[in-house]
Amino acid sequence: MSAAVALTIDDGPHPVWTPRMLDVLRRNRVQATFCLVGAQAHAHRDLVGRIIAEGHSVCNHAMTHPQPFSHRTPAQIRAEMVRAQSVIVDAGGKPPRLFRAPGGDWSPAVLAAAANLGMTAIGWDVDPRDWARPGTPRIVRSLTAARPRPGPRPAVMVTWCFVDRGSPSVRVHRHRAGHVPGVGHGRSSR
Repeated sequence: MSAAVALTIDDGPHPVWTPRMLDVLRRNRVQATFCLVGAQAHAHRDLVGRIIAEGHSVCNHAMTHPQPFSHRTPAQIRAEMVRAQSVIVDAGGKPPRLFRAPGGDWSPAVLAAAANLGMTAIGWDVDPRDWARPGTPRIVRSLTAARPRPGPRPAVMVTWCFVDRGSPSVRVHRHRAGHVPGVGHGRSSR
């Protein structure tokens, strides 16, 4: 496999930011993986359909995004995953094969539940901390510093939305990258 960077977008679908992100991805011919919160997927079923129709992958990101996730009982962890899986499928998606723990809060119980449900656990290598609203320039610097990694596992980038004082400022930085099955891929270089 050639070097790759996988773009992941968490905590949606969001009624304002997800359509804007989808538009940017389409214009730049970039595929991403959307890590969907079940409650959001239920509230915005049309966006789940659009994500899938536009060729993006989906990932289970729990039903309610509780934190700390790993402090729940094994039964609660499994229920969060199963409920989100059901909602995503009901919204028109295939059962996600990927799971990302809310907040990246992994534990043996979280990993076991994902594996028992047939999902691969995915984390990230680059966190632009956009949720802390550090400003667009800092987010862009963080994301554009990521470089493809040779080998079977891509460098994984994670974002939610790029927002600075309420106005979207989205920039897609593309690297030469090969297809990452189930995760998405970028095309060409600048």
